Amino acid sequence: MRTSRKPLVRDNLLLVHGAGSDVADAVTVGTPRWYEWLEGNSSFVFEGSAGHLTARRETRRGSAYWYGYRRRGGKLLKVYLGRPRELTQARLEEASATLAGQTPFVPLAGRADSTALATLPGNGPSAEMANVDLSFLPLTKVKPPALPHKLIPRSRLTRLVTTPVTLVCAPSGFGKSTVLNEWRQDCSLEVAWVALDADDNHPLRFWSKVVAALQTVHPGLGRGWLAQLRSSPAAALSKVVVNLTNDIVQVTDDPAAPEGVGLVLDNYHHIHNPEIHTSLQTWLEHIPPRLKLAIASSTKPPLALGYLKAKGMVLELGADDLRFTLEEGVEFLRQHVPGPPLAYGDMQTLVARTGGWITGLVLATVALAQQEDRARFVEEFTGAHPLLREFFAENVLNRLPEEVQTFLLKTSILKHLTGPLCDAVTGQSGSAAMLARLLGENVFLERLEQSDWYRYPDLFAEALRANLQERFPAEIPRLHRRAAKWYLAQNDPPDAIPHLLGGKLWDEAAVLIEDELPRELERAGKDSRLLGWLRQLPEPVMQRHGKLLAAYGRLASIAGPRGEAERVLASIEASLGPGAQDTTGAEEALSEIRRIRRLWVGDERETAGLPVGGDDGAWPMLDGIVQCYRDCRRDVIRAEAKASALYESAK
Repeated sequence: MRTSRKPLVRDNLLLVHGAGSDVADAVTVGTPRWYEWLEGNSSFVFEGSAGHLTARRETRRGSAYWYGYRRRGGKLLKVYLGRPRELTQARLEEASATLAGQTPFVPLAGRADSTALATLPGNGPSAEMANVDLSFLPLTKVKPPALPHKLIPRSRLTRLVTTPVTLVCAPSGFGKSTVLNEWRQDCSLEVAWVALDADDNHPLRFWSKVVAALQTVHPGLGRGWLAQLRSSPAAALSKVVVNLTNDIVQVTDDPAAPEGVGLVLDNYHHIHNPEIHTSLQTWLEHIPPRLKLAIASSTKPPLALGYLKAKGMVLELGADDLRFTLEEGVEFLRQHVPGPPLAYGDMQTLVARTGGWITGLVLATVALAQQEDRARFVEEFTGAHPLLREFFAENVLNRLPEEVQTFLLKTSILKHLTGPLCDAVTGQSGSAAMLARLLGENVFLERLEQSDWYRYPDLFAEALRANLQERFPAEIPRLHRRAAKWYLAQNDPPDAIPHLLGGKLWDEAAVLIEDELPRELERAGKDSRLLGWLRQLPEPVMQRHGKLLAAYGRLASIAGPRGEAERVLASIEASLGPGAQDTTGAEEALSEIRRIRRLWVGDERETAGLPVGGDDGAWPMLDGIVQCYRDCRRDVIRAEAKASALYESAK
């Protein structure tokens, strides 16, 4: 259908197909790229929980405005969407609901108060407060968003929300709002919803929005309290929240009232004003007995909850709680992957690769729609994928100060992080404090069991490394060298070797691998890290280090595809042919290659002689590993032949 090629907004993503292309470019709604796209385009289709609409840009008195259209009951209906900067996912959902027959806006309950508040006299609150527009609020700011059409039920989480205070704190994309919305739908309370944004970082607007939300479930709550803010709003905040507590107590004590009232403060990370934190703290200290308050935030709010925790009044849900379990992730993929279903093993791989991160799975399904070889895509899906890189850049990196961005990028080369190591890599002090800050702000950092050690989740680390390669490519070898130097100073060669390889310090890495070879074989045999290290060395380096060539040939014969090893050996042979520029160790290398090939075909004479480098403990182990593998393989072949003979005789 032609409409399938129109720009489409679905699941918080704008999908735009290029001319004649089946591959869609994806832009996250609400990001700078989204608003830039709106400035240069005139229409798109929106699909939301309440249906669809067609959005068109129109010009009025020289300014651009957007309107939504939908045909219903044979009539073409129209709704105002707003200026380009006002087109958020929530606004589009609201407009879609409006065109489906719902009411688009509600005024603040208690119109007399809200009108007075919008026209406060000059001798009242500050000029800043007087300029806060509170006359009307969009419905989506005081009404829960629509639940996803294909919801993965998470009763394992919602049934935990029984305490007076629930704090749901996790990075972007973990489904915080959805979990609380599902709880709202399933619980027996009337739940008010406040969707906070950057404009609410003012005490008057914040508490006005809270009261407006509460009045959607109990119209009598908070009447008259705004008048207390006329003369000295900052000093009156504590009185306001205490009076609001009293109102809730009176309403919920009514025998005819429901079991209580719930309140969700969504996106609390937008709030930075200390007056709001202080007033909310006061409210928590006087929290009504039948109020359940839930706060969703990407960062941990600066609230003192120790006393309430000690009384068992606080539930905390973090990223580890919110991750999809394997069963939830597989069910999500079953419902959302377009086209034929994925193999169960591929779905398991995707869930594991994303760590149960919900937005990671969403982006994976978007990318899968554009893939011909889906199995290969599953194997290669990493944080360097354009969709994930863009998400992390727009929702994480670009929102952080420059010095924090630089720290994240430079330390992304590290598998594990601790303060002294990060100091050594970045060349700056204060890394321990930076890591603690990142953990507190939920910037995709996980604490390890070992004290003061952390790690970046795999997808985030891969996205960071892709950005590091793009922004500071010349820094990468230097960063790896510093990390290797630090690990060597800690007498930890196995953790230094990957950084020597990552920095392309080949000969230094080869010498260190040679030293570690016996210990690696002793620790793990054929399952050691050794073959992985050797595979990263360039062939000329392998040629110059006979021990490593011998070890590679033996391990590759039993722990990897034979074809790969044969290509490496053939390439080294070709490089040592007539006209070779570097013939260092050529005779020894060619002799060892011949020995490896005879060993592959089971020539027992090879096990009697030692390879290049002499007997230093590693070679008996290597030959013993190869012999053990050969014996096991021989037993398997004999067992298969015996079983086949028995089968034939039984016919």
